Amino acid sequence: MITNPEIVARLSTTLHVSLLIYGAICVINIADMVDAIVTSRTLGRTIESAKLRHALFKLSKYWLCMIFPLMFDAVCVLLGIYSVPFFLGAMALIIILIEGWSMVEHAKCRRDRTAKIPEVLRDLASYVGEEELHRIVTDMLHRAVEAKTSATFDVTTEAGIMAEGKA
Repeated sequence: MITNPEIVARLSTTLHVSLLIYGAICVINIADMVDAIVTSRTLGRTIESAKLRHALFKLSKYWLCMIFPLMFDAVCVLLGIYSVPFFLGAMALIIILIEGWSMVEHAKCRRDRTAKIPEVLRDLASYVGEEELHRIVTDMLHRAVEAKTSATFDVTTEAGIMAEGKA
């Protein structure tokens, strides 16, 4: 039989570990938001308050997703199954991996500056026309493929698929 001091000690441990996990989620979310701001400034984009609000809403969604594992862990601690919030830790690990992946994507955009490609293509299409831009890109693809493989292939079907967004 579990005595009251044992229950209090287990719940206290669960509460402290849970607070640390919630704090870690806050820190990683703020780090992702700062990383997104740095990426936007590096790429010359404007920083919009709507995107900052989105980051705060994302944090509240994460906290809501973590309530259910916390409740399950609290019941398991009360029943004496275990004394540390394992499911909350697993959910936190998933959230940290998601935010970490987001930060890796920001770093790739900063390094490659690939985020400006759609903007440049839209500007070129408005300047020379979509058909001419399609012809230019197709010619560039043909030359690149011929230079690398010394063989030719029909990229017009590939470019058409990519233009429709099916790739």
